Amino acid sequence: MATHSVEIPEETFLKLERLAAELGFPSVDACVAFVLGAVVSEGADAVRPLTEDEEAEIRDRLADLGYL
Repeated sequence: MATHSVEIPEETFLKLERLAAELGFPSVDACVAFVLGAVVSEGADAVRPLTEDEEAEIRDRLADLGYL
């Protein structure tokens, strides 16, 4: 099976590292693959739409990071 890499903030990685250890995953990659797989398997219908405030907060964060 092919794999791909994504970039995440260091702080997020460190939290995932602790979570992976607490849950007994052999690696952060395994933990992330499991969590993302669970989210994706729920499908788009399981995710509620963002509120206008949430969208604004996300836009602000992306702008602060230089993505917008």
